[in-house]
Amino acid sequence: MTKVKFALLGLGLALGLSSAQARIPAPCDCQGWLTELNRCEAGQSTNVSDCRFYYDGWRDCQTDPYCESRF
Repeated sequence: MTKVKFALLGLGLALGLSSAQARIPAPCDCQGWLTELNRCEAGQSTNVSDCRFYYDGWRDCQTDPYCESRF
């Protein structure tokens, strides 16, 4: 049974690493939003079907007064 647990754990880690290629940045991580937008527009693997998701996140970050006050 232990071998099965380790196999499942390894599978879970592998799946987690593959989905970590694209990330959802924190709301005030403007550079993160821009990086993911550039990756998406370059055709790299992302977890979203439309690059506008990253564009909207980047734009919201740029205009959010809360985010501006943090820097």
